[in-house]
Amino acid sequence: MKKIIIYLKLLLIILIPIFSWFYLEKIIINNNKKFDELALGQDNIFINDKLLDNKILCNSLDNVSECILFLKKHKTKILWIGNSQLHAVNQPDINAKLSSYIVSENLQKKEIGLVTFAAPNINFQEYLSVLIYFTNEVDLDYIILSLCFDDTREDNVRKNLVNNEEKITYSLEKRITNYLEKKIQWNSIRQQAQGHTFNILYKLRNYIFNIEPSSTRRIIKPLYYKNINALEKTLEISKSKKIQSIMYITPIRHDIKMPYDAKEYNLFKTHVSNLSKRYNSNFYNLEKIIPNSFWGEKPSTTLNNIKEIDFMHFKQEGHIVLSKYIIQILSQYF
Repeated sequence: MKKIIIYLKLLLIILIPIFSWFYLEKIIINNNKKFDELALGQDNIFINDKLLDNKILCNSLDNVSECILFLKKHKTKILWIGNSQLHAVNQPDINAKLSSYIVSENLQKKEIGLVTFAAPNINFQEYLSVLIYFTNEVDLDYIILSLCFDDTREDNVRKNLVNNEEKITYSLEKRITNYLEKKIQWNSIRQQAQGHTFNILYKLRNYIFNIEPSSTRRIIKPLYYKNINALEKTLEISKSKKIQSIMYITPIRHDIKMPYDAKEYNLFKTHVSNLSKRYNSNFYNLEKIIPNSFWGEKPSTTLNNIKEIDFMHFKQEGHIVLSKYIIQILSQYF
């Protein structure tokens, strides 16, 4: 029996490195798709927009400086913050354009600069951090806040998104990390490995508990109020800095049952409406503006291969509709 255990241990010693290499090399490193794009699904394509060779869509610390540089070239500066709805198109053609691009292009004719900060599942705590980061670098005139009820279930500020903390000491750990990044792209491998592992566990959870896109997503009260308080702080800072804030409820499918509890969703819209009155923010409900035919599907979020309804991302035609509404809203100011 002892010999069998020893043999098993030796076998594990041999197999674990082989499996680890296969997982990292074949699945992670050779997969060119970023995890943020992976989370969108194959039917939703991330579009990295530039206008006249200037970056107007950013989603992390890696590219936010380029967006700020674009804003600094304009007298009137607008920041639009939202989730992946603003940086992905469902089933796009080769010439597909995001609503954020269409609006920015339209305002460029008036010499007004608009950039968009959009990240998957971005919560209102992160909205606050994004605003603080931008206002430390540039004087904003307007801020557009795209408000998705689902994102109030998220928590904390991702370090790769924005970082308003003081710079940390250049420690030994930092030196090692930088060395590994130069040699083997350590940060990329780590993020991809975390992403793929999360994706597998996420699908497994949904499969076991039979969770579907249409399953009701109840509020998590501590996180909900944490996010609502962060939204209020965002409006408070905007008002104190004389930045005109504009808020809208994100479009969502209405041809089938929504994945929200109706009472909780209405409470959310009431909270936002009340905040808009308190801080002189303009509030719009755009949840029903996208026609049913402009919504799409996405790959399964469980272990089966059946396509699912996508409540968040719409086709190119939907982006055109949203852009028209945003342009119309902004037209009252210019």
